[in-house]
Amino acid sequence: EAAIATLPTRQKAVFILRYYEEKPHAEIAGLLGISEGAVKAHYHQAIRKLRGELGAYLRAEVP
Repeated sequence: EAAIATLPTRQKAVFILRYYEEKPHAEIAGLLGISEGAVKAHYHQAIRKLRGELGAYLRAEVP
């Protein structure tokens, strides 16, 4: 959850709606007033950032 908190506002909203609430791209687009393409872009940017954040964390935890 700490890694999610570091996301920009729009990326965080898209990530939560898509990943946790499992809403389709079209519904997220309607809720946020953005295009489906923007939803996909924000989601993938969020995933990339979270992988970077969590990857560093996981590497630090491995003995």
